[in-house]
Amino acid sequence: MVLLKLPWGADSCQDTTESCHAEQSPRRASVIPPALPVEIWQQIIFHSMANISVRDAFRLRLVSRDFSLMAMKAIHESEILRRCWHLSGGKQRNKFWVDYLTARVMNKVHTLEPSSEHLWLRAIAERILEWREEERARGDRPDWSVKDEDELENIVRQISEFAAFQGEVSEHLDFYLGLRACGKHWVPILVLDERCGLFRDALLAVAVYLNEITFLHDRLDAGSKATCTHHPPLERHKGHYRPAPFNCHPIYNTERFGYESSETEDAARFSFGSPISVAMRLRRTQCLTALIKSLEEFPSELLLCRAEMMREADRLCNMEYMHLAIEADPPFTACPAVRPRDYVFHDDTRKEYAVKIFRDFFNTTTSLEIFDLLYPIMTANCQAGEVPYWDYYNSRDDFARWGTKRMYRAIRDGCLPIVKRLVQLKFSIGPQPMVEALESGHDCMVEYFLSLGVRFDGALAVPARTGDVQMAQLLLDKGAGKNKESMRNAVEEAMIHGNEDMVRFLIGKVPAKGLLNKKAKVNLKRVLEDKNQPDMLPLLKLP
Repeated sequence: MVLLKLPWGADSCQDTTESCHAEQSPRRASVIPPALPVEIWQQIIFHSMANISVRDAFRLRLVSRDFSLMAMKAIHESEILRRCWHLSGGKQRNKFWVDYLTARVMNKVHTLEPSSEHLWLRAIAERILEWREEERARGDRPDWSVKDEDELENIVRQISEFAAFQGEVSEHLDFYLGLRACGKHWVPILVLDERCGLFRDALLAVAVYLNEITFLHDRLDAGSKATCTHHPPLERHKGHYRPAPFNCHPIYNTERFGYESSETEDAARFSFGSPISVAMRLRRTQCLTALIKSLEEFPSELLLCRAEMMREADRLCNMEYMHLAIEADPPFTACPAVRPRDYVFHDDTRKEYAVKIFRDFFNTTTSLEIFDLLYPIMTANCQAGEVPYWDYYNSRDDFARWGTKRMYRAIRDGCLPIVKRLVQLKFSIGPQPMVEALESGHDCMVEYFLSLGVRFDGALAVPARTGDVQMAQLLLDKGAGKNKESMRNAVEEAMIHGNEDMVRFLIGKVPAKGLLNKKAKVNLKRVLEDKNQPDMLPLLKLP
């Protein structure tokens, strides 16, 4: 039975919070609801939630201020939000879900038990409130006129905003609604203190989000108290392992196949991510510096921290943070010579992962500034005649050969500044740099190698293949084509690719007859037939 008949037509149940936005909301009801006590209306609205659509439930908020409060309370207490069978990326990040998550964390929704993730967020807020109270007791923080419970709710709201806008959630709707109740045998128990690496990293990330510099320093100076083995990294120090102050690249093992969950294993379905990435997204340079400094005694994690900073800075297009990743104290002068797949301990695998990130930047960047930033660091442990450590299991080319290949990669990318830098560093330009320059399609490369006076071996065949008569003329003017074999190869390439005008142009430039002898014509005829170029066969009769 429908207890509440709305003054507007019932639409289909589509989305959850679409009506929350003013620009998408329907007009306010022109029908004034009957004057009934608030308690009666609250009961009517609450019992009607089982029979109306999600959209209509949110439309009740538009009747009046009192109806808005009653509707929100009924929505929170009912199970209507479970009908939100989908939650798109842009719509879960609005004020409603922040309000709802705050209410669940503060246990203000009496008909639903907080989930383990909700209790986990509250524990983070309580830890920050505890620290603020300690600050006030020491006189380092001004007194707060608001009650502790109100301040706790304010912190919870800020953390809920952080979770809604920047949190890493595997299933958003399950997280908001708390569909995994705490205490069930299939739900691992979250450790609600800093013995858990997940909690520790989240606490530091929230400190960065709230810009609590003093609290961040306090937790970093205290060192890591994480004892949960599900949260690496563990670094080897004089025969024993010691956890780093935080995890730069979170790897939270939440399931161990073949084993039952232990009491200290966390659900890890939600994370704020690495404190480093949070600080970079929010441009908290002071926090970044403190985080990097705290890893001074943990070389593996520090190396990975710098690598993650490079990758995040590249995503944000922020050169300032790239320089900070390399130049921040302690100084970074040389990348360790860790070869891929050449590891024994866990900290070696993290070094390998970091080296791969630096290697990819070093080998593929088109920015001379980034290349110059990484070159002394990456090559500090390279020796002439030896295979670079980052390329040990791949090409097995020595350092000099790597430089030539890197130059050719820059040529194909059209990055002339890096090509010039590699030439200045005395790397070989290889046997056919002009061929690479022509094939890249970048005229600046061709002009640069012409200025160096490089040889034209095989270069004329490239414009012959593409039919670029203008480029072929330029090469001929610069001295290409003096070699009869080079001209023959160019003519053959032009015929194979069906460039008749280029064939006639090249043959007209030959100083003497007999460019193609009888044997060459026979072989070329067979190739043209295989390539389905019958139009080129009459050209074989040209002198």
